[in-house]
Amino acid sequence: MTTTFKVPTQGRLQSIFLALGPYLRKLKTEENCYFFDSLGVCLDVEAEPDKREFWGWWFKLTVEEGGCSAHYKFGLYDLEGEWQAVKVPKEHQVELQTLLDDFITKLAESLKTNFNLDMTVKKTAV
Repeated sequence: MTTTFKVPTQGRLQSIFLALGPYLRKLKTEENCYFFDSLGVCLDVEAEPDKREFWGWWFKLTVEEGGCSAHYKFGLYDLEGEWQAVKVPKEHQVELQTLLDDFITKLAESLKTNFNLDMTVKKTAV
């Protein structure tokens, strides 16, 4: 007897993802493709909140029957609220990598524990 796998519903997945912290961006999420990001380092903390730019990362996760695949990039979150794939200054790279690694670990554990899904992750070049 074979076991069929059903991709978890969007609602179930989103509730698990929201429990991980403020990373999920619902407005950029599509069916079975989820968008996460982290505004890790503010370029100018003295600027008005709506005038701030950030160094950080963004991450796209695709959920399929065979498991999950993801890719990520580091870059700049600009004044228009868009991510730009530009090289992060060296002094911020370790901090951002640590934030991303922590997120990936939590996400992978959550997917495995809740849905028995494995995840492969690749960095997309800048």
